[in-house]
Amino acid sequence: MSKDELVRAAAELGISPEAVEEGERQYREARAEEDLKSQFRAKRRQEFLESFKVLAACGFIFYLMMRDGWEVNSTQHNVFASVILIFGVWTTLKNGFYAFAEGSHGWQKSFQEFKATDAKRKQRASSQANDRVISDILIQTSPDRKLEVIKTLRESTGLPLNEAKNAVDDYYRRHPEIIRQQF
Repeated sequence: MSKDELVRAAAELGISPEAVEEGERQYREARAEEDLKSQFRAKRRQEFLESFKVLAACGFIFYLMMRDGWEVNSTQHNVFASVILIFGVWTTLKNGFYAFAEGSHGWQKSFQEFKATDAKRKQRASSQANDRVISDILIQTSPDRKLEVIKTLRESTGLPLNEAKNAVDDYYRRHPEIIRQQF
């Protein structure tokens, strides 16, 4: 169903176009959140598999250290080998818990950190894209005509006014030489 058909069907049911827009926005946000959770789950599973490899390596080292034929104090070997094995088991259990216990506080906290990191990455990518557009705009527009730069940025990217203004202000702050070049 197209968006126009959806709006018409909603209007027949007494649902305003604004409510349809809000529902669409909420759906997009929920979908983006679920996609991010899928990425996080995949990352956690990979970390679990990596820790399982660490456990296997620790078990192998434990085996080598415990077998007969080593000519070093066996008490030291037993303690050292046990510590290595405990480290491997602990790492595997911790990563397994974080990988599969989605309802846990630790999983939720780690997911929020992952989400914040992803948001910062997207912000940097968006900032870099805006910087390229602004520099292209400044080739055609005088830097002292800041409002025109903001308007052109909005037209070319579809950014809301406050985001376009912030992007231009940030660009000017980071590139003070563009104003000085005029004089």
